[in-house]
Amino acid sequence: MLLDEQPVNIEIRYPVSWMKPAREGLAEKLDDAALAWLDKHGLLTDPENRRNAETCDLGQAVARSNPTAQSDDRLTFYARFLGLWFLYEDSIEGIGTQDGYPSLISKALTTGFSSEPLSATPTLTPWLALGSEMAENMSPQWCRRFTARFEAWQYSVADEAILFRREGLAADLDTYLTVRLHTLGMYVATDMIEYTLGRELPPEVFADPDVTEIYRLISALCLVDNDLHCITKDRVAGFPNLVSATARDRGLSEVQSCARLLDWHDQLVSRFMSVERRLRGSRTDIDIAWWLDCVHFMITGLCLWHRNAPRYQVEHRTAEGRRIRLVLGS
Repeated sequence: MLLDEQPVNIEIRYPVSWMKPAREGLAEKLDDAALAWLDKHGLLTDPENRRNAETCDLGQAVARSNPTAQSDDRLTFYARFLGLWFLYEDSIEGIGTQDGYPSLISKALTTGFSSEPLSATPTLTPWLALGSEMAENMSPQWCRRFTARFEAWQYSVADEAILFRREGLAADLDTYLTVRLHTLGMYVATDMIEYTLGRELPPEVFADPDVTEIYRLISALCLVDNDLHCITKDRVAGFPNLVSATARDRGLSEVQSCARLLDWHDQLVSRFMSVERRLRGSRTDIDIAWWLDCVHFMITGLCLWHRNAPRYQVEHRTAEGRRIRLVLGS
């Protein structure tokens, strides 16, 4: 094993126009608010839960991925939701959900505290609190869409758990991608653009095939970013990863696998820009430009969050012993 060699730079590239800095001091404020809320609901009494929540750097995730949002209340809601989401994901990753629990969470998110039977279930209290707040700030149609996507995410985690139990790290690349593009949860995260801005896209937009493709491209781009920053984390946890799966299926070293993924990433960015140009030109009947701009900022903001949050790493050692360093370029 080579111990002293210079690391190989793995450059993740995005257009400069896709990047926008977060408001100064906002991340710390959001992080404090989210952790205090989780603590109030008794979710951080376990030391491991507290450590997991703190290493997520919730405030930075929200502030960096929604830099144009001005409402601190709406951003704080997202930080609370994200913290609860991360803790929930950590509890079901590799295991799957309890029977019927996803539908209970959906009911909590759509009814809030107006549902007396659900209010009697302590584990649902934070979800009920979020549901009540959502109902005050967004249309019923948006709340139903958001809740349906979050429920779909929960079932995708169950699918991932089944795949992991059946095949472990030996799952082929195509199967891994099919499942992981859903478990990443980017449809849910993208909906938060509308929430944090207090501005909704018209429902008919979601029937547009170009919008559908934009969502798919968001998931693919963010998956590459995520898995590059999770190489070590996933190896330690014994979870599959896009880098190792690509290396195994394509007969590559992990450094070569990273290079292959960067090529794919560049192609995804190029495809995104092509679909975006067509969408901006064809949907003159609605104002969608603001949303597309915010999608840019969300994608690059999450990449920057990955680079800085303690939960992830920018330097790894590959299975072959090579050092790699992730850098952000344009």
